[in-house]
Amino acid sequence: MKKNVNKKTKALSLLLGLTLALSMTACKDGGRQTPHLRIQSLTPAGPGLLYRRKSTPWLCWLPPLRRRWLPWGMEQLVNLRPDVLLVTNMSLYDQENPYQSLIDMGICVACVPTSDSIEDIESDIAFVASVFGEEEKGREIIDSMQAEIDRIAAVGETITDKKSVYFEIAAAPSMYSFGSGVFLNELLEIIGAENILASESGWLGVTEEAVVSADPDVILTNVNYIEDPVGEIKSRSGWEAVTAVSNGEVYYIDNMASSLPDQNVVKALREMAAMSPEYAQRIGLWQMGSFAAKGWRGAAVLGAMLLVCFVLFLSRASMLDVMTFGDEQAQALGVDPRRSKRKIIMLVAVLTGTAVAFSGIIGFVDLVAPHIARRLFGAEHRRILPAGAVLGGSFMVLCDMASRTLASLREVLSSVFVKLFQILHL
Repeated sequence: MKKNVNKKTKALSLLLGLTLALSMTACKDGGRQTPHLRIQSLTPAGPGLLYRRKSTPWLCWLPPLRRRWLPWGMEQLVNLRPDVLLVTNMSLYDQENPYQSLIDMGICVACVPTSDSIEDIESDIAFVASVFGEEEKGREIIDSMQAEIDRIAAVGETITDKKSVYFEIAAAPSMYSFGSGVFLNELLEIIGAENILASESGWLGVTEEAVVSADPDVILTNVNYIEDPVGEIKSRSGWEAVTAVSNGEVYYIDNMASSLPDQNVVKALREMAAMSPEYAQRIGLWQMGSFAAKGWRGAAVLGAMLLVCFVLFLSRASMLDVMTFGDEQAQALGVDPRRSKRKIIMLVAVLTGTAVAFSGIIGFVDLVAPHIARRLFGAEHRRILPAGAVLGGSFMVLCDMASRTLASLREVLSSVFVKLFQILHL
């Protein structure tokens, strides 16, 4: 039933948005745009806040209303006389439209459904952007948001020892949290953690006994209406034996970033990831370059990609030989230099990206291995390509074995031995 309501509100919002888009015209004053579109937002996330920027001068945002509801709030809305009113489907709980009187007055009411997932958040950002004719800005925000999420998720997928987490959004005695089907639960999954209430669904009340019995490894809170929410949790009677409390793993997450379903959830995601020692260690290993904690699954993906790219490179070995003579000579011999370069660059980008995602940033090997292969086996690419792959792979295996063998008490990164060899080589 909830999905049907969301579909109806989306359809209504789209119709109102199209009406608004057709009716909007820019006011000119001496060749300069002047604000003329008055907007009021009643949505909890306020995706329209994305457009509170000087680069959109024709949007005039009205001051926020105090948290009161109808009929007093309706009267205040009428007095403000907005051109556009952004509302949420939470106000449609009675299956009626409480804003019909405003619609009858000619005010455009756009309903933004409550977001339960990151996909919903991105969808609502795109929707609000389309309502105000700012599709390009909306796409930029979504792309930037998704890129950061993908970067963090790539590290979270490598975490095998998942920490159990209790995320508190309302303090005792009326404790409140969430289960699955909430965007905050999705954030926990992205960083490689497990919600102790994942078996439940939606927003829910929690008892102290339930949290203590679950014994979470980490406790997060975004409560901002008490002076010291972290200290309050640590001082609760009977919580001394909880792993998170005894280990001091209780952290505060920015309330505005974690409580509102908008693009700022990325900030909350970064804060949540930073609280995980294992996640921070994985980031450090990736930045320095290491094979630590890499399993057969990652090796299989890398091997499959290497095999495909290697076969494609070998099939173009003669073309690479011709291109070593220069573009003009290659073109005279029937090879299109520009087209060939594009294909080679695409293959190199795919293979390099896969390798970096697996092992992190390890330089120098890709430079020295082909040159050694050229000296040993000649300049033909049908020989250089397999020889360079074998030499480079063997060199990295030896560095990894040295790092694990010579440092018996503590693993030394493979990249450290690569750098030492690079210094000696220079």
